[in-house]
Amino acid sequence: MSRPGPRRVVTVGRVAWAGALLLVGSCASAPAQATGALKPGSLAARWPIKTSVPAGADLAHPQDLPLAKLVGLQDAPGVKKEDSRYTKTRIPGPMDGLREGEIVRTRGWVHLIALEPDGDYHIQVSSDSTSGDHCLIVELPLDKPVFEPDPKLRALEGPLRLMLRTKLLHDPTKEPGTLGNWIPRAYMSITGQLFFDDWHVGDPPRGKSPNGHHMKAATLWEIHPITDIRFSPNRPVSAPAIARRPASRARTAHHG
Repeated sequence: MSRPGPRRVVTVGRVAWAGALLLVGSCASAPAQATGALKPGSLAARWPIKTSVPAGADLAHPQDLPLAKLVGLQDAPGVKKEDSRYTKTRIPGPMDGLREGEIVRTRGWVHLIALEPDGDYHIQVSSDSTSGDHCLIVELPLDKPVFEPDPKLRALEGPLRLMLRTKLLHDPTKEPGTLGNWIPRAYMSITGQLFFDDWHVGDPPRGKSPNGHHMKAATLWEIHPITDIRFSPNRPVSAPAIARRPASRARTAHHG
């Protein structure tokens, strides 16, 4: 079956080429071809750090943190955009009592999932059931050796990606759209490595904004890679029984 020709799309401040089918969520098993800093192994994107966890990391006993603490984290002191000192090394300095590489767990409302050109599932999480603004970005690498070199992490990531397609997109064969799929209501627990994305230092707030909603990340800190994500029964008491959402539930989103 032939595919439409490539088109230019903008995703989280990056420019990539993607097939038109990806815009609405295709059945493709791999992302659009990545180039430059999005290419697997890119040091500019800190690939060796964002697709790994520290040796001996205890994934079964993460540090529980409220989402408010994570979205309140400021930029890592003294770290520059695409800082060559940290392409293969974790940032050593503390930030509000935390360090890059720590395994943390938080809970929040998932508002969007997208397939990035670098293979990641990009997920935006906020503490508000009705607004995705002031969010935390968490990312789940593609479980293929060229994207994720660690076989133990690949063994976790594959089933997690399948679960997200099945539970959030309601189709295990359907990839999220490159511009993002709007998620009506999902309160989830997310575990993984605390990671600082210096690729975006100095840039305007990033984030994908489906249906024109203002959804911007509050921090350059992420959970990346995700090592566990699941629905959480511990929904805040104040959360409404049914989250208010716009009537239209488009599958794609305009980058904000």
